[in-house]
Amino acid sequence: MKKICCSYLALLMLLGCLTTNVYGENLSDSSQMEQSTSSISSQTPVICPLTVIRQIAKFQAVDRFKPFEDYWFSTNRIIDVELSKESGLIYSLSIGDKTKFTKMLPQGYSPERLIEWGKYPGLNMDILHKHGFTGKGAVIAYIYQPIGDKAPTYHEQYASSTLHYINNTKEEVSMHGPAVLSLLLGKDIGTAPAAEVYFYAFAA
Repeated sequence: MKKICCSYLALLMLLGCLTTNVYGENLSDSSQMEQSTSSISSQTPVICPLTVIRQIAKFQAVDRFKPFEDYWFSTNRIIDVELSKESGLIYSLSIGDKTKFTKMLPQGYSPERLIEWGKYPGLNMDILHKHGFTGKGAVIAYIYQPIGDKAPTYHEQYASSTLHYINNTKEEVSMHGPAVLSLLLGKDIGTAPAAEVYFYAFAA
């Protein structure tokens, strides 16, 4: 009986995901599909748990493109197959602003809007920020992989102007260092964007 109830709950959750698209908009209102990306980040999106989708919806790979795979690395970011009929598959892919689609996409799918939606920090952090809880006045010591001491554009991604950085490695930058620091100090997804951070890079 417990297993049946859990399965029923998972089905209801999936149906809830299907009635709204990934941007948290009602698919029945076509006017909302034309909404600008600038207003999307201010909305609380409807998030469908991937565990539920994985259990109920079995997406099929198309050509070499597999469900829930990453397609944002510089060597693996060209999606050159027809996916206009593969909504489930295309929404499962991890993409970035450098990902390129060369064929027709499913109706309503927008890579740019999907990325903006993905910047939502979750945990109601946007509400805390609006009430002034931005980390201002906090001083944080951070020891992790290098974030790019010779690439100032990396530092421009962080909201705080009080980022103190020392790189004690022979590497200029790692992939994981900037990604994790963005969760703390990022302009779009940082939990404490106004904090003062002393970052010491070491070789992992």
